[in-house]
Amino acid sequence: MNVKVTVLSSFIGNWDDVSAGKEQALAQIGRGADVIFQNADAAGLGVFQAAKERAGVYVVGSNSNQNGVAPDVTLGSVVIDLTHALLLVAREVKAGAFHPRVITLGTKEDVVKWVPNAALAPRVPADVRTRVDSVQRLMMSGAFTAPAK
Repeated sequence: MNVKVTVLSSFIGNWDDVSAGKEQALAQIGRGADVIFQNADAAGLGVFQAAKERAGVYVVGSNSNQNGVAPDVTLGSVVIDLTHALLLVAREVKAGAFHPRVITLGTKEDVVKWVPNAALAPRVPADVRTRVDSVQRLMMSGAFTAPAK
């Protein structure tokens, strides 16, 4: 765990405004952000644009594999397999085992996975890639517990 990490959070209030996404990313970069995880649909394209304009700033894609959007600044993508998620719930319904509740599906259920950008792999230190792989394996097995705040 890196105790020197600062997490910044911001919202632009819509999913479509690419300019607002870019301006928010530039504001975070101005506050020292060097990696931005965006979850902003079309507005997220502005985040990629901002990172491309600032040396040493990287983006993490979300929901789908966005590694090709800006391969020179995208470290990887957190990909959600919605088809698989719906299939898991449909199987419960078919088996008569479904009951209304908040359903949390992640890496353990093979619904969420990290897809690294092979084009930037050489820039990520080998020990960091090893730790990421290790945590992902722990998540897949269900043995990972997130650190308390």
